[in-house]
Amino acid sequence: MLVQCPHCFNRVLLRNDETCPSCQQPVDVNGPEIVHKIVQIREGMKLPRVCFHCAAEATGHAMAKLVAEREEADFALRFILARLLPSVFRGTSGAKVIRVDMPACRACEDKPQSAFLRGWDPRSGFLRVVVHRDFAAAMK
Repeated sequence: MLVQCPHCFNRVLLRNDETCPSCQQPVDVNGPEIVHKIVQIREGMKLPRVCFHCAAEATGHAMAKLVAEREEADFALRFILARLLPSVFRGTSGAKVIRVDMPACRACEDKPQSAFLRGWDPRSGFLRVVVHRDFAAAMK
C-alpha cells in the first residue's frame, strides 16, 4: 500500500522494516495524521488567502524562488557560444528563475524556502511545495 512519508512527503511503498525507501526514516502508519502535503504550484496561479504552512489568515507572503538550469545540452552549447561570441551572449545565463509568492501569516513568512520548496518539474513549470492540508484543500 502506498503511503505518504511524513518526513520527505513522497508517496512510497514502505520497506519490510517500515522505513521510507526515499529518506530511510521510520514511518508509523498508525501514527498521527499528516498535516502537510506536497502540491504543485505555477507562477501566476491564484492561491488561497490562508497561510500555506499553518492555514491561519495570511497577512503577508513567503517567497519561493528557484533558479533552474536549462537542459545540459542547451547549457553546454550556450557556454561554448558565449566563449566564442562574448558580445552576443553577454548576460544570458541559460537559467530560468521561477518565483511564487506563497500566502503566509506573520509567524510563517520568514520560513526558509528549504523548509517548503521541494523542486520543480521542468516540463510543466510547476514548483513542488509542502503546504498545510487546509491550504491544499482551498486550492481546489
